[in-house]
Amino acid sequence: NFGHTVGHALEAVTRYRRLKHGEAVGYGMKCAAMIATEMGVLPASTQSAISNGIDSLGRLPRIDDLTAREVMAAMSHDKKVAEGRLTFILPERIGSVVIRNDVPKDAIRKSVQALLKSAYPT
Repeated sequence: NFGHTVGHALEAVTRYRRLKHGEAVGYGMKCAAMIATEMGVLPASTQSAISNGIDSLGRLPRIDDLTAREVMAAMSHDKKVAEGRLTFILPERIGSVVIRNDVPKDAIRKSVQALLKSAYPT
């Protein structure tokens, strides 16, 4: 489920019309890698490799017009929210993930903002 927490939020915010599921999860994987790097779980070089790998598959649809507030609100309705905490599947290296429910909201917000800023229009 790597990438699904943010991916599902992106699908919801775009009303399931703009992104195919795999595209949303691709963005979610990029964001989860950013969060993992922010938390010290994943080296920045591996985050870059993950992002570059996703980008090498082709251009993703536009999301740079979305707001972090919208995405964060959509994530708050995720089925993996327990006791007000989101559960994330975070990479610790290529091919290995950890399940974390202690991700600070600031790390999530910062990573979502960075994702939206880095998303390119089609």
